[in-house]
This record gives sequence, C-alpha cells and structure tokens, in this order.
Amino acid sequence: MKWAHGFWAVVGLSLLFRGVLLVCIGNSPTYAFVPDSVSYVEPAQALSHHLGFSTLKDGRRVPELYRTPGYPLYLTLFLTGQDAVHHKAIQWSQAVLNAFSSGLVYLAALAFWKNRNAALAAGIGFGLDFVNAMHCAFILTDILFVFWVALTLLLIIRHRFMAAGLAAAAAALVRPIGVYYPIFLALAWVLSYVDKKRGVTLKQVGIFFLAAMIPLTAWVVRNGRETHHWTFSTLQDANMYLVRTALVEMEREHISYENALVNIQKSRQTAPQAVPDGRWATSFLVAHWQDYARVMINDLIKLLAGNSMKVAAWALLQDDHYNPFTIPTHAEQSPLAQERELAHRHPGLEVFLVLYLLFLAATYGLALVGFWVAGHRYGWNETLMVSSSILYYAAITLGADAQARYRLPMMPALFVLAAGGWERFFRRPS
Repeated sequence: MKWAHGFWAVVGLSLLFRGVLLVCIGNSPTYAFVPDSVSYVEPAQALSHHLGFSTLKDGRRVPELYRTPGYPLYLTLFLTGQDAVHHKAIQWSQAVLNAFSSGLVYLAALAFWKNRNAALAAGIGFGLDFVNAMHCAFILTDILFVFWVALTLLLIIRHRFMAAGLAAAAAALVRPIGVYYPIFLALAWVLSYVDKKRGVTLKQVGIFFLAAMIPLTAWVVRNGRETHHWTFSTLQDANMYLVRTALVEMEREHISYENALVNIQKSRQTAPQAVPDGRWATSFLVAHWQDYARVMINDLIKLLAGNSMKVAAWALLQDDHYNPFTIPTHAEQSPLAQERELAHRHPGLEVFLVLYLLFLAATYGLALVGFWVAGHRYGWNETLMVSSSILYYAAITLGADAQARYRLPMMPALFVLAAGGWERFFRRPS
C-alpha cells in the first residue's frame, strides 16, 4: 500500500505536535473545562446510568433537546464509577483522533490530486494547524466533529456515497450545525444533475441523501415523541432567533451583548406571538440589513484570521485574564484592540501569532489556486463538491459570531484544495 508510509508519517507528526501542547498545558483539569463542557458531561452521565439522553432542569430530569448525542456518547468512554471525568484521557484521545484527521486529509488529497507530495503538504499543513491542535485540550465537540467531517470529505471524493451519508449524519449528531449539510450537497448535485467527468449519478445522490437523512430523521422523531418538539435541536432556533439578532442590536446600539439580548427579548415579546420566531428574526435582520452586513464583515475577518491565542494564553501561559469563564463571550473590543492587548501582555505569543497568520494566508492563497486548477482539471461540479463543506459552514457561521473554532470544519477541504496550489507551484514527480 503506497499510501501507508505517507499516512503514518502525517499522523505521527500531527500527534507529536499535539502531544507537546498537552504536556505544556499540564495535568490540571482547570484547562480542560470551558463553559460549554458541562452541557456535554451531564447527558453523558445520564447515558452512563441508563437514564436516557437527558439533563437536569429545575431539579428534575428532562430529555435533552439542545445538545445532540454524538459527543456525550463519546464522553461515556471516559467516566468513572463516581461520574468523574478522566480529563487527561479525553485530551489524549482527542489528540489521537485529530492526528488521524490529518491522515484523512492526506488520503483525501491523494485521492483527489493523485500526487503524494501534494497530499503530504495537505496532511502536514492540517497537522500543524494551531487551532486544531489547541482544541484537543478542551472538552468540546470540535475534534470529534472535524474527524467526521474529514471522513465525509474522503468518502465523497472516493464516491463511497452510502458511507459518506452515514459519516455526514454522524457529524450532525455530534454538532447540530451539520444537520443541513446533506441537504445542501444533495441539492447541489441535483441542480448539476450529473458530474460528466467523474460520473456522479442521481442514484448515487439518492443513496447519499437517504443514508444521511434516515439517522437524522430518526433523531427528530425521538425528540418529537419524547417532548412534542419535532426538531433536530433547539440550538438551531437559538442561533437564528437570539444570537444573530442580538449581535445586530449590539452593532446598532453599541452596547454589550447581554444588554442587546435583553432588548431583543423585549422586542420579541411586543411582536405578534402568532409570527414564528424564525420569521420574526428574518424580518428584523432584513430591516437592519446595513448593521447585519457590518456584523457579517466582522465575522468574516474573525473566521479567516481567528487564532485562539487568547485561550492559548490562558491554557499554556496560565493567564487568568483570558479565562473563558470570566471574559465575555461576545467581546465589545474590536479584534485589532484585542490583539494589541495580547501583544502588550505576551509579546512572545504575538510573534507566534504573526507566524500563524502568515501560515493561514499561505493556506488560503494556495487553496484559491487549487480551486482554480481543480475546476479546469476535473470540472466545476467535482470542485464544488470538494469545496461544499467550506461554503456550507461559512454560510452557517457568518453572522452568528464567528470565531477560530468555528473554522475547523472548513479546514479539511481547505487543505485538500491547498494541495492543488502546492502542486501548481512546486510540481515534482511523485
């Protein structure tokens, strides 16, 4: 197997980088838990006690609707008999899983470009991505989610449609943001009808769609039967109704996110209750489209240039000024003001930030070149198929307070495309 040596080299290098970061962070559980962690641990504890997928609310156990079961099921592997969490085991298992995601990116680039040197560049690039590596330390969905996204990409490129659909469903069951991706990709395929260069047929699209939607629909049915809420996750409604509108209100009035949220809730209460939340939120965003456009532009900058240096200052340098439990989720400072403060507090970290931003800029540049090369070599249908996760997750994220970790599901496809740029500029026989 010619791919094996490159695959294991990429996995090994990626694991080494993540291992160094975990050793530097140390053994304290303080730096494993972030504000969202408990919302995954509680359902995991319920599952481990055969209490179903549930959580405690006002002292009683109720079905969990906000989170989906993928990550809590993963956490059940690391609970003790006293419901304590083996945080180090979780961190190291996530480091291994993310290293294997690097290997999947290598295999995806190899399958797409048929060039081992370009594939190695993609796998190593993903393996050296700091935001990916840093998030192995936290009890969050990111690493498991990225694994399923990378596997989905590989299976799509190899035209394993049933397996790709199941992997896409697994990703959505880890993080609800992925629930519409199978619909998005299937619709794109149907609109193009068939990929003439690589032969994606409507039958194959149907297989992918059914393989993805059957598990996802089953989860909606579970929620409906247990709670009469026929939804995949209430997180989707919260993102649209609360987060997006509150961020626009924050931009309009130049107030804190908390005060903006209060204003939005008051406005919603005075609006006709017969109007669904989603329709009301859409009307609000349309009415204030200029402020929403500014939010989108700021989010695009944060999505592209997000770097996780503040959380690194907290976890690696033990600077409690950046403790995620005490700093506001939606900062009132501009990204530039935040970077200036970071440079003042940690000049050495600022040097690393500049290097990382150069790394990201090179990745984006190579990915754009790779996109153009792929379009002319394999056809635009196939190229858009590979790029679909970038387009989808960018569209879902922008306007809902983008940050570095929300870029992670786009990175597998970005590095696969960047491999084409690498091949274009550094072409060597492989």
